[in-house]
Amino acid sequence: MTAAAFLFLARVPVQDGYLPVILPAFVVAGFSFATAFVPLTSQGMTGVREGEKGLASGLFQTSTHLGGALVLAVLATAAAARTEAARAAGEAGATALTSGFAVAFVVAAAILALGALSAFRMLPDQAESRA
Repeated sequence: MTAAAFLFLARVPVQDGYLPVILPAFVVAGFSFATAFVPLTSQGMTGVREGEKGLASGLFQTSTHLGGALVLAVLATAAAARTEAARAAGEAGATALTSGFAVAFVVAAAILALGALSAFRMLPDQAESRA
């Protein structure tokens, strides 16, 4: 769902895009973040021994923050490179900046889709979970 919201954000026009594009995308993204956070945290803490829950929680939170920082660096680099290329091609400032953000949102959607696919592949098989 978040990948779909990011793809929708990639379509933001230079002007007047809040109601038709940004607001619906933020609603979908907010809903998907809220519904994913608790199960992801629960899964990250599954199987941890009682005396190690604090350590596991700290490692889980650190990995989520570090992953977010790395992805943000990739997205900012992609956006800046596209913005500069658009400016070099003669596009106006706001148009060039919007095209840079669009590239970043498409890259983010691709990363999210790959994450969803890898998570889906790691889910236990129904036959295995019954055994």
